[in-house]
Amino acid sequence: MHEPLRFIGQVVEGTVSRVSDRWFLSVTVEIPDPPSVRRES
Repeated sequence: MHEPLRFIGQVVEGTVSRVSDRWFLSVTVEIPDPPSVRRES
């Protein structure tokens, strides 16, 4: 299976696990902080 990354960022790690007859993949993604918006009062 192949699926595009849903987040803009860099893949840091992936963990594959198996529970009974099912396989799972957990992906850790490092995403940049959103730009801060300065508001004048």
